[in-house]
Amino acid sequence: MKAMVNCTALLMILLLGSCAPKPMIVHEPAQMLPGAGDEMFSKAETLFHRALYEKALLRYQEFIDRYPGSPFSSAAMMKIGEIYEFMGQSDKSRQMFQQLITACPGNPLANDARINILLSFFREEKYQEVIRRASVALEDMTSAGHVMRTYILLGDTYMARESPVDAANFYLSAYHKSDPREKRMILTKLKTAFGGLQTLDIISLLSRMRNDELIESYLMYQLGLKYAEEEKYEKAVRVLSDFLQKFPAHEFMMQASNLIDELRQRAMYRPNAIGCLLPLSGPYEEYGRRALKGVELALSQFLNRSPGAAVDLVIKDSESKANKAVEAIDQFASEHMAAVIGPVVTAKSAALKAQETGIPIITLTQKKGIPQIGNYVFRHFITPELQVEELVDYAVTVLGVERFAVLYPEEPYGYRFMNLFWDRVTTMGATVTGMESYSPSHTDFADPIKRLTGLFYEVPDDLKPELATDETSPFLKTEPMESMETTAGEPGAVPDEETVVDSEPEPIVDFDAIFIPDSPQMAGLIIPQLAFHDVTDVYLLGTNLWHSDRLIDMARQYVQNALMPDGFFSGSRSPAVREFVAAFSETYGEPPGFMEAIAYDTAMMVFELSQVPEIQSRKQFCDFLLKFKKLDGVTGTVSFKPDGEAVKKLCLMRIKGKKIVELNN
Repeated sequence: MKAMVNCTALLMILLLGSCAPKPMIVHEPAQMLPGAGDEMFSKAETLFHRALYEKALLRYQEFIDRYPGSPFSSAAMMKIGEIYEFMGQSDKSRQMFQQLITACPGNPLANDARINILLSFFREEKYQEVIRRASVALEDMTSAGHVMRTYILLGDTYMARESPVDAANFYLSAYHKSDPREKRMILTKLKTAFGGLQTLDIISLLSRMRNDELIESYLMYQLGLKYAEEEKYEKAVRVLSDFLQKFPAHEFMMQASNLIDELRQRAMYRPNAIGCLLPLSGPYEEYGRRALKGVELALSQFLNRSPGAAVDLVIKDSESKANKAVEAIDQFASEHMAAVIGPVVTAKSAALKAQETGIPIITLTQKKGIPQIGNYVFRHFITPELQVEELVDYAVTVLGVERFAVLYPEEPYGYRFMNLFWDRVTTMGATVTGMESYSPSHTDFADPIKRLTGLFYEVPDDLKPELATDETSPFLKTEPMESMETTAGEPGAVPDEETVVDSEPEPIVDFDAIFIPDSPQMAGLIIPQLAFHDVTDVYLLGTNLWHSDRLIDMARQYVQNALMPDGFFSGSRSPAVREFVAAFSETYGEPPGFMEAIAYDTAMMVFELSQVPEIQSRKQFCDFLLKFKKLDGVTGTVSFKPDGEAVKKLCLMRIKGKKIVELNN
């Protein structure tokens, strides 16, 4: 009996303690008792203590085989299981732990074995197995310490499964069964779990934890953070103020105080104050000036149509510089503006600052990745993706084109459109049969055109001298034969019907449409050369850059029926467009282009949202913007994807005579 008591005490000393999910390797040797097998067990313990695990494993196994009734047999089985786990042989480890549980179900080591089995499954990320086995293991545990450790492990498991509510509940159960030293460790886990809770979960836990001030304090602080994240600034300030009043010496006292000051500033939301950031000087001044005309016209018309509406529009010049754009966004944020229109350039720098300061920004740019910067960043503009989708979808579904060729410039614009075009053609189930590039500095495009049509035969430099003297070579250059005044029947004469006439090989035009993503000047040089090389009767496809009279002037008859997408067509028969064009022309003495039109639509959209009473914060402004849908904009319909990217229906146009007309004209 004394031996069993001492054994139990020994085993508790050896194996209790650790709550974290790690191998329970214990390096302290056991206190020996006189009896059979003591020397063998002592040698095994020494080997284990010296980390000679393979040798220790043999000794422990030999001990169990020779002395199965020893009070140390359960300790030996525990050590064998730990060694297997340490060596990465989890199946053998669990088998040994289960053997211990079966042989000695009432032994305190059996509870350690149960926990070790759970830890083994946890390390293998078999979380459902941990949860299933833990519920069974808890039924057989009588020790509060073992129950607490199991609760902690369940909390860790639910955190790994991204279920902080369940994790928090198990951590709290463990917390209430722990001593002061253990409470500190569990509290660290609790704070992590609290950070993942939703507002209603925090409120629910708070109602249950009013009798535990320490837990209540962390929940109150977390609730304040959650309200701030949701931009419910008044609630956040109220909760954090109550937190400071009730727990003035709390570890988060300084953070709460600073956050209250910041939230009070953010709560000063001016719904009618709109910032407008454009390059009104510098190299991109022309674009900024054009966009500003659209914004100003939108403001004038909006106020005329909305009696009682108030809009405080603040316009700033980015000077086409990134640092100036960042300064302007910072100032807009500090002045509690509701949102920002622009910029046209420096979009990335401005968007990053807008995301940092939490002010919605609707950019007018086609640069890649802008809306993906964050949830306060939007884009309302025509993009290469939109253009390619509109063009390819129409060509495939309406025109029945199945084979495409691409002739593109070796520059970023050309590369981007080429890749997007290829991907879209493939998505639509069609084929790109030819793909050639050219230098933007060239004016002669014979070589890439010949490559597309199978007429280009490049001769290696080292073969050219040999071929030039080889009469059998197809590349041999010869002088024209002098005319021979011979008649039929004379020596050297060849009957007319048998005369052999050399001719150029026919081009192989194995495509029905060709896409040329380049400027009207370059396309105006390329398209006539396509006709010269007999590439005719194919659809000519271009980008919105082709929306230019310059292309017609240069290519004339060769560019007839060419197709191009754009975001705006001033000659549209749409009543909204006609009204806008008339008002713009009357105000500024010139017709509007795409930049003026897209700025006009963007400003109208922002002005409308600025008058919505339900919008009381910038976060709510973003939420409403994601729900926004306009059907009668002068640049067509607009709505936004969850990532802030505009969804637009572009217009397609074609060249007809000396004009560019809508496709259905």
